[in-house]
Amino acid sequence: MSFKCAKDQKLMKYLNDDKRPSVWYTTRNGQQGLQWGNTPPFSRMCPCALNNSCKLNLKCNCDSGEPSLDEGINSNIQLLPILQLFIGGGTNSQSLANISIGPLKCSGNYISEIITFTDRNQRLITSFNFNNSKTFYTSINIKLTHKSLTIFTFTSTNQERWFQLSIRNGYLVGQIVNGGLINEIISDILINDNNWHLISWEVDEQKQILSVDYKEKILKDFYILPKTSILIIGSRTYLSDRSGFAGQLKHFILNGEYIRLGQLAKKLLGNGIQLGDWGASKENNGKCKNEGICEELYDGFKCK
Repeated sequence: MSFKCAKDQKLMKYLNDDKRPSVWYTTRNGQQGLQWGNTPPFSRMCPCALNNSCKLNLKCNCDSGEPSLDEGINSNIQLLPILQLFIGGGTNSQSLANISIGPLKCSGNYISEIITFTDRNQRLITSFNFNNSKTFYTSINIKLTHKSLTIFTFTSTNQERWFQLSIRNGYLVGQIVNGGLINEIISDILINDNNWHLISWEVDEQKQILSVDYKEKILKDFYILPKTSILIIGSRTYLSDRSGFAGQLKHFILNGEYIRLGQLAKKLLGNGIQLGDWGASKENNGKCKNEGICEELYDGFKCK
């Protein structure tokens, strides 16, 4: 982001008002970007303010009224992409601003990272508050072979209330437990075929919608959504009961937030969780004898 000014063109100051910017931008959600370059969000600062090098000890060089330059790289994800730019603050008709923004560059696409569970007793845990919302929503891409697995449990701290997605007899099951009441919705599509499937689950106070590859199952009822704060991916318990998950996951969204699967998985690499497209049959070169067909289970394989 580059802002070159001349003839008393201001940036984060409007005339003599330090609380009113002359230039701002808007982001995808309509939020105002009140900063420039690599400064903190909403700080009303330019990069020179980070090391106290701005002209006249201001927050931007261009606020000095002198010909100057303010520039820096904006790496604040919540402020990107920049969609609209608003410019004012010229004290006279001769005021000049030469502005350059972009290009937008992306790196570290953790959303597309695949993680592979190779141990049904393993799990990933993170905190994620869900206290006041009236709608629960999640979507995830999944690939598996076993008929019965637990994908994730989004539970309360005392583990007495939860949302849970699991596989039962090859079908996707969404379960809500709250106040001793159990509500379930079950899809009509088998997904334990070792192919990628996009699944989603939405719950509000009047209905549940469970979707597999955009084919929806709707269940209407009255629901009291539980307050939950702990996300457990895989096995819900520390018992060696193989009740967790074996297979691959990617693109995990929970209530509008991306779950950084790769970042979580790095804590347990080699202990039943792998980054990337990993398979037990690949590691063993598909050692099925007598021309047997190797079936990938991710925590092992079997020959058919």
